[in-house]
Amino acid sequence: MSELYDLTLSEAAGEIRSGALSPVQLMEALLKRSREIGTNLGVWATIDSDEAMISAVEKEREMQSGQDLGCLHGIPIG
Repeated sequence: MSELYDLTLSEAAGEIRSGALSPVQLMEALLKRSREIGTNLGVWATIDSDEAMISAVEKEREMQSGQDLGCLHGIPIG
């Protein structure tokens, strides 16, 4: 697998649906990358990392309990 931040939306969604990637792993990688390049590119005006991680954990729990909320379940959208 390439760097998680390099995955396309389709690739990330497929990895999450197959169980090879968790929403938490993806969010951690994206937040890390955002911190690495964010100040240079102005990626976000503001970002609530805590709330983003809470949401990722919630999505992961939903998936583990068998809930399927569609093909973008667990994909962070900003």
